[in-house]
Amino acid sequence: MRKHTNSAPPGVDRGKDEFLAMLAHELRNPLSALRNAAELLDGEHTTEGDHAQATHIIHRQIENMSRMLDGLLDVSRVTEGKIELRRAPVSLESVLTAALGLVRPACAAQHQILSLTLPKDPVYVNGDATRLEQIFGNILANACKYSGIGCSISVRAERAPDTEPPEVTITIQDDGVGIDPKLLPHIFDLFVQSTRPSHRSQGGLGIGLTLAQRLVKLHGGRIEAHSGGLGQGTTFTAHLPVLRLAPPGPVTKPHVHELPRRILIVDDNTDSARSLAMLQARRGHQTCTAFTGPEALTAAMTFKPEIILLDIGLPGMDGFEVAGRIRAMPEIGRPLIVGMSGYGSREDLARAAAAGFDDYFVKPIDLGALRKLLSDPFPSAARARFANFPITGGTEPLDLKSMVNGRHAGSVRHHSRD
Repeated sequence: MRKHTNSAPPGVDRGKDEFLAMLAHELRNPLSALRNAAELLDGEHTTEGDHAQATHIIHRQIENMSRMLDGLLDVSRVTEGKIELRRAPVSLESVLTAALGLVRPACAAQHQILSLTLPKDPVYVNGDATRLEQIFGNILANACKYSGIGCSISVRAERAPDTEPPEVTITIQDDGVGIDPKLLPHIFDLFVQSTRPSHRSQGGLGIGLTLAQRLVKLHGGRIEAHSGGLGQGTTFTAHLPVLRLAPPGPVTKPHVHELPRRILIVDDNTDSARSLAMLQARRGHQTCTAFTGPEALTAAMTFKPEIILLDIGLPGMDGFEVAGRIRAMPEIGRPLIVGMSGYGSREDLARAAAAGFDDYFVKPIDLGALRKLLSDPFPSAARARFANFPITGGTEPLDLKSMVNGRHAGSVRHHSRD
């Protein structure tokens, strides 16, 4: 009988169980805050101040939940090799400054001291700016979480001497709780870092370092963690290839003013459809809502929309069928049909394009991207964009069972560890 070998530490199975417990905990926390805010808005004696505070709570908790779910999906996609980087020349200074901005409020709440040291000459990386910010934001968030009140967190970037190709070294050092020597070799493995001290009281799912390491590798770099042990602080060192020459200056694009549109919004989630319609009405658009496929066809005939925001997962007659039927109704004209879905794999997008969709948004919809689309004086140009849709922001169904059973943990795939 062949004996199965596993290089994971003894606590990894316990880590998986704790991960699921934390996932439930982290989902319930924002839901509790959202429920309280909703009750506050419905109250008979709600003041303007109460209304503003409740609205702020709702926005903040939605951002928290979106960020958490994005992290889970990113780990799944990057492990399966389904993330494609949008590479462009990126200023390392801008990346590190943005990453520090993400953690500054949390660090300020604990009176932690942040510092940034940069090379004398600007450094540029051929990378995905959003993903690079995510890498260093995750590492800094980890440092903030595991450093106590008044601790120091330093970020230092310097060109590595005599490397080919040329590299930059980014060192993030804290004087926090440190890492147990037994845990250190597995600190980037999924589920393992959740066994660090006080992880429950700090919150989070413990996937940030896993994602950071894998995104660094996608950029052609590497990352290591060092610690003298518990109470000795932690140092993360990332190495990234850099551009030899500074890129030319950015091209400034002219601002395009938003034009009034006739928008049909179709979603079986009535709250989602109505709230999106309210937001677009505030921007001066004419809106109409439908909650089923047949309602959408009727509304398309009577309302004659320019743009249809169409949920894919409608019960009964789904969004694919609705789009196909609308395309077969010449009396409606040729409205722009934009899909909305929680899925965004290549297969989903190919099927949407074949069904007659012109563009595609992954839920929760990026309202800024939607506004940009609606601002286009020639929105039909989206059809050309969709034909070559970059599958970098789309989401795969989250295979949580496979993650928990170990397919995404450790070194079983080349994306995880060398």
